Amino acid sequence: MSVQRLFTSLSARIDAFVGSIENHEAVAEALLSRLADAAARVKLERASNAERVRRLEGSLAAAGNEVDRWTERAVDAHGADPEKALACVERLEQAEARRDQIRERLTQARHCGDELEKNLAAVEGELETARLKTERLKARSACNEARQATESGTLPRELGALMTRWERSVLGGEYRSCAVGAATPESVDELADAFEREERLAERKQRLAELLGGSAKPAPGAQQ
Repeated sequence: MSVQRLFTSLSARIDAFVGSIENHEAVAEALLSRLADAAARVKLERASNAERVRRLEGSLAAAGNEVDRWTERAVDAHGADPEKALACVERLEQAEARRDQIRERLTQARHCGDELEKNLAAVEGELETARLKTERLKARSACNEARQATESGTLPRELGALMTRWERSVLGGEYRSCAVGAATPESVDELADAFEREERLAERKQRLAELLGGSAKPAPGAQQ
């Protein structure tokens, strides 16, 4: 399939799909994928043709060497052995025929390579243009959807209702956490409390001893 027929077919498919299917973005992505596959196939064919050109160039060089070799042999054999010289000329003609055939095939392969380069450039250019247009249309479509949702008021109302339900759920969880925290006594370290009670008791006993010791001293002037 030529590039022009490929573009025509894809354009027709795009028009048909866009006119009948709502999900334009998915259809566009599918067609872009097919166009990218076509570009990949052209690249593979270009690489294969380039290898063919290299082989033919080598064969042409070898055929040219063979022509030169039989030409030299025919000239060298002409004086000593005319029949041998004629046989060399026959071989020379055969070598020239092979060389001409290879040259023709090489010309065709090079021409094919030029056509492949043109086709690949056209496909890649069309693919890039289609991708850019797809991205622009996706952005415009997203903006339209956002604007329609905002202008209709449906999305803000739904979002507001969602936020209200969410906040109520969070508040309910907070209230339950507070209630559980208030009803549950904090954990106590009984051993530490026992030491603290003993220390306070010892302090009070010491204070009492100090008080008793002070009261046992005679008052000033009592002994003369």
